[in-house]
Amino acid sequence: MQLELSREEWEELRELVRAAYADTNSQMRRAHSHEYRQEIHDRRDMLAGLLKRLELTDRKSTRLNSSHTVISYAVF
Repeated sequence: MQLELSREEWEELRELVRAAYADTNSQMRRAHSHEYRQEIHDRRDMLAGLLKRLELTDRKSTRLNSSHTVISYAVF
């Protein structure tokens, strides 16, 4: 799946993920059960991976194969 977002939309999405990741810190401090702590830990790992992918996706990209029906991007 490939998203087509403007630069502003990418930045907004990254900020939302960063905020959700930061919120897991306070959730972890308030968690009392082991199961809930594990759920927060899993969510934190997922958000960290998503944020990493968002950061990599938004790097300088060059549009390739623009004459084809599917457009590819090379990320440097």
